This record gives sequence, structure tokens and C-alpha cells, in this order.
Amino acid sequence: MRHPLTETEFNRTAEISGIVTANTLFKEFDSRTAGKLVELGIEARFELGKFIFRERDQSGQFFYITSGSVAIEQPAPDHPIRIQTLHEGDFLGWSSLLGSGTRHFQARALTQVTVLTFDGDLLRKECEDDPHFGYALMKRLLVLVTERLDVVRMQLAESRRSEVRDWAAEPTLH
Repeated sequence: MRHPLTETEFNRTAEISGIVTANTLFKEFDSRTAGKLVELGIEARFELGKFIFRERDQSGQFFYITSGSVAIEQPAPDHPIRIQTLHEGDFLGWSSLLGSGTRHFQARALTQVTVLTFDGDLLRKECEDDPHFGYALMKRLLVLVTERLDVVRMQLAESRRSEVRDWAAEPTLH
């Protein structure tokens, strides 16, 4: 199968299939769903410090991390604010499945990173054409989105607790 972003025949299916089926996330999918994801993916590598995507980039690609660690960050004037660190078995860039739009965060490699990358339009079309596949993938992604929101909620709560502690520790003026 040819990926829409390359003219090169994807010939590492057996090797990547082994990586994917060994991963616990893909074990949540039946073999048909996992196999279809493998067929649609292209392996890519990012060196330490390289951006996988930046804030405001078009959200056309969806990624599955097969090795390494990635920081999801909010750019800021002094230094980026890390929102979450993702590792092998995590997905990122899921908004590409929603269609047009731009990225809200940046993703940067914390180590050498290997990913399977998926064209969002192609993956969305496969979901529409094969409801079994689409339901399995979207169900998993809904869990992912919920987990990410929980992480941000906990970070906000901790930030608020820190502000209250700092306020309580300040000397009062009498």
C-alpha cells in the first residue's frame, strides 16, 4: 500500500507489525484493526530535540510512538511549558482525525523517537468506509482524550494548590 505522502512502497510491514502487536495498546485492538493500522502507517524517526510538530501547524498527521519519549508543550516566551510526556505506545496528534485545523501544542523529541505516522484524511476515510475499524479506533482515542484532559485537570489543581500555599506563606502586614 502506498502512503499518500510518499512514492516509496512501504515494505517494512512485517517488522513494524511485530513492534505493534507486541505493544499493549495494540493488544486492545482485534488483529484486523491492528493490521489495518499497520498497513496505513509509515515509520519515521526524530532525533533528540527535533520537533514532530509545532503549535499552529496544520494537523494533517497522526502519530503512534513505537520508541522514545515526546514532550507535549505549550510555547511560552521564556521556555516552553511541558503539558505531558508521552512514551512508547502513546498516540499524539489525534486532532488530525477531526479534519482541518491547526495544532494547539508542540511536540518535541526528548530522546531519539520512532513513530508510525498516519495521514489524517486517509485514516478518517478508512474509519468511514469500515465502521468496525472506525469504532475501535475512535473508542480508543476517546479514552486517550479523556486521559489527557485528566492530566491537565490535575496539573491545574496542583498549580492552584501551589498558589494557595504561596499566598498562605506570605507575611501579613499588620
